Amino acid sequence: MAHVVRSVRDILTPHFGEQVTTVACSLALRGRQPLPPIVRHSKLPGSVVRMALLILIQHGLVVHFDQTERSGRIATYYTLLTDRVFLRPRFPRYIHAAKSMFKEEGHHIATTILLHGRLSLKDLLAHPDSVFLDSAKLRDTFVHMVHQRFLLGGDSKASLSKLDVQLHKEREQVAALGLMPSAKDMRQLQASREAQMQEELDNAVMVGMKRKPGTSSNEYGAKAYKAFEVDMNAKFTLNFARFDTYFLREAVITYTTVKINVTAGDLLRQIMTMIDTAALASSSSATTHTVTPAQVAHQLPVTDLPMDYVEFQVDLPQKVADYMDLLDGIDVLVKDTNKDVYAVASPTQLKTLLQQQYLVRHIESRFGKYAARIWRALHVKGGKLEEKQIATVTMLPVNEARSHCYAMVQEGFLEMIPVAKSADRAPTRSFYVLSQDLAKAARNVHAALHQALCNAAERLAIVSKTVETELGASLEARKRAARRQAVIHAMAGGEDPSQVEEVMLEGEELDEVQEKYETAQAQLRAAILRMDRDLLLFE
Repeated sequence: MAHVVRSVRDILTPHFGEQVTTVACSLALRGRQPLPPIVRHSKLPGSVVRMALLILIQHGLVVHFDQTERSGRIATYYTLLTDRVFLRPRFPRYIHAAKSMFKEEGHHIATTILLHGRLSLKDLLAHPDSVFLDSAKLRDTFVHMVHQRFLLGGDSKASLSKLDVQLHKEREQVAALGLMPSAKDMRQLQASREAQMQEELDNAVMVGMKRKPGTSSNEYGAKAYKAFEVDMNAKFTLNFARFDTYFLREAVITYTTVKINVTAGDLLRQIMTMIDTAALASSSSATTHTVTPAQVAHQLPVTDLPMDYVEFQVDLPQKVADYMDLLDGIDVLVKDTNKDVYAVASPTQLKTLLQQQYLVRHIESRFGKYAARIWRALHVKGGKLEEKQIATVTMLPVNEARSHCYAMVQEGFLEMIPVAKSADRAPTRSFYVLSQDLAKAARNVHAALHQALCNAAERLAIVSKTVETELGASLEARKRAARRQAVIHAMAGGEDPSQVEEVMLEGEELDEVQEKYETAQAQLRAAILRMDRDLLLFE
C-alpha cells in the first residue's frame, strides 16, 4: 500500500498540484470515504476538497455512490481508481498512437481530451487550438474514432461506481425473490443477468450517439452505426482499453516479424485489420470472426507479398496459406482444419506468448544465457523436469545446471516439487522435480516492474524539483565562488578588491548545468515509458 500511495503522489503532482494530490492520496490510503473524513484527514478546507474531487471525477480518476446509512441520511462515498491513475504515464503513447492512426487531427483530439478529461465534439470544435485545423476533417476524424471505439461516450451515470451500482441492483433483485428463493428462481435470475450483459455488449448504438433524423427502420441491413450520428453535446473520453489492445496487437506483430520475417508481420497486420473491421461491423460480440487464405489474398496487394520464385507469382492464395500455417505454428493464429479457416488467438493466449518471450529475455539478462536455455527447455517439455533431465536436454554439466536452477528457485522463478518414491513419503526416499509456474513468474515480474516504475517516478519528481528550486541556487553559488576567486586574484596583484565587478558565468557553463538536468529528466522519462510498455504485458 505504501508504494501505491507514493506512485499516486508522484504521478498526480505534476498534473494537478499538491492539493488535488493530497485528496487522492487520502483516498488511496484509506479507501472509499465520504466527504467529512476526507476533509479531516487531508487537513484542507472543505471547498478545496470539493473542487479537488470535481477535478478527479472530471478526469475519471474518482467515482462516487450514494448510500443510505442506518440513520436514514444519504452519504456520498468517493473511491479512487488507482488503475486509472497508473495509466497516466502511458498518455504519451496514447497520443503517439492517435497521431499514427489518425494523423494531426487524431493527435489534437487525443491531446485535448486528455487535457480536459472529457470533452464533447461541440467543445472540441470551439477549442482555441482547433482553428489551425480543418473543421470538416476534425469532425470526420472524431466520428471515425468513435466508430472505431477509440473514443468512449459517457452519460450522467458515467461517474458512478459501477461495482456499487451492480451490487445494489443485485441486492434488490435477490430481495424481490423473498426470504426463501428456490433454485429455479436463482437460475432464472442468473440467466436474466447474463442476457442483460450480453445485450449491452451487442448494442450497436454506443453512448454519445443519436439517431439520424429521417432514418427509417428498414435501413439496418448495412452497418448499424450508419443510422446514427455523434451527439454534439455528449461528453467523450479516450477508451484506454481499446488503445491497450492496439499496443498488444503491435507487440504481436513485432514478435512475428522477429520470429519469421517482415512479410509475415505485414500479413498478420492485414489479417488483424480484416477481423477488427468484421468485429466492429458485427452486431454480436460473441461471434468468432475467421478468414480464409483466399479472402486475405484478395485484400492484399501483390506488391506487399514478395514471392520466392518468379514462376509462382500467380499462386498468391497458396503463398498466403503457407504464411498463415507458419503463423499457426507460432501460436499467433488458430486454424480450423475442418473448414480451412483461421482466427486470431485470444488476447490471453497472445499475452501469454509475449510474457514468455519477455521472461526469457529477463532471465537471460539476470541469470545468464544458460539459465534462459533451462527456462526454454522447461517450457517446451511441459514445465516439469528433474535435474539430470534438465542437464541432458540443455546439454549442460549437471553441476552448472543445478546452480542455475537453484538461483532461479531462490528468486521465485522455479519451484521444487518433492516426488516420493515410497508410500511412507520419507524424505530420504524422495527426489525433487523442478517446475515452471508461468503465472507466478509473471506476478513476480509485474510486482518488480511496478516497484521500479514507482522508484523512477519518484526520482523524476526529485530531479524536476531540483531543476526548479536548486538550479538557481547552484548558479548563484557558482557566481559567488567565481567572484571570490576574482577578489583573491585582485588582492594578490595589489589591486583594490572593491573594484572587482560582478563575475558572470560563461554561457558554456550555464549550458552544461542545464544539459545535465535535462539529460537526467529525459532518461527517466524514457525509462518510465519503457517499463510501462513492459508492464502492459503483465496486466
